Amino acid sequence: MSHSPTKRRHELDALRAIAMMLGIVLHAAIAYTGFGWAVSDPSHSRAFIYLFDAVHGFRMQLFFFISGYFTTMLYFKRGMRGLLYQRGKRILIPLLLFAPLLSPLTQWIINQAKGESQATLFPETLPFWQSFNLHHLWFLWFLVLFVLFFACWNWLKIPQKLALFSKDYSGALYLVALSIIPQSFMTTAYPLFGPCSSLTLLPDPTVFTYYAIFFAAGASSYSKSSQALANLWKLLLPCSLFILFPLGIWIEHLSIYQLSYLKPLSDCIQLSYTWCMVYGSIGLFKNFCSSPSPHLRYLSDSSYWLYLAHLPLVFGIQLLLVDVPMSCWIKFPIVVLTCFALLLVSYHFLIRDKWLGNLLNGK
Repeated sequence: MSHSPTKRRHELDALRAIAMMLGIVLHAAIAYTGFGWAVSDPSHSRAFIYLFDAVHGFRMQLFFFISGYFTTMLYFKRGMRGLLYQRGKRILIPLLLFAPLLSPLTQWIINQAKGESQATLFPETLPFWQSFNLHHLWFLWFLVLFVLFFACWNWLKIPQKLALFSKDYSGALYLVALSIIPQSFMTTAYPLFGPCSSLTLLPDPTVFTYYAIFFAAGASSYSKSSQALANLWKLLLPCSLFILFPLGIWIEHLSIYQLSYLKPLSDCIQLSYTWCMVYGSIGLFKNFCSSPSPHLRYLSDSSYWLYLAHLPLVFGIQLLLVDVPMSCWIKFPIVVLTCFALLLVSYHFLIRDKWLGNLLNGK
């Protein structure tokens, strides 16, 4: 991706929107995996586990990569003061506005789903920064911290061009090697393809470092070309989806239940899948979505609101359907389509041309 301070990256806008909307699909699918998160529906299928793993294995990493790229672009275009103002308006203010409203509501629905109507929202035995669960808004808090680190990096006059890429394909191997360090420290209580989560105000250091690498990689790609890798999207995407993903699922299962010494191999395969999907997705969208499109622009503008508001709605619809005697293959599309329809209608009539739409879209 080349350095161009004035050119709008339509494909990255659209790809960032898709990454957000895939989060809605992912959260809708969890209820039908069999292990659940908030709502655990009696009708479930292993196919939803694979859907969850495939999306979870690259979505947030791609999002932070793109966010890092746009952070550097804004810095070159508006300077540090302009960057901090824009990010404060578009990230920090929405976090302060929505977290006190949506996080307790989400936790209340989770308590209802689990039959814990009397449960407190925030455990009194823990300090606030450890007990307040940001749920799906954790990414905003991470972005705030990443931008602050970016500002400190520049204030300390550390070289801006991070040496994370080379002009040949060895740069990809370096990134996988770098990100495998935090990956190797992430542990889960059940088989999970992809990274762990950090949902409180006090970030888990391992998870924070893991995503910081993707943010830094995206930030560095603005000033140093990684186009050669993205151009290989016709190879990267099929290899990721049809070779690395099924192989990674199989090796991860073996490493947890039978052959623990395969864990390093599992980490390498998962990260290879992640990086290939990141670069492959960028290449795919650059090939097909680089030109301005009013439909893609609307999608990009609406995606932020859709993601911010979706989780209580998704959990609420899942909870309403949990006792309905229908197959998960009927319930899942109902949840997804109903959620998207309600959120798009609310965006079009209540958000888009109002002050909140201007805030979220950075206008």
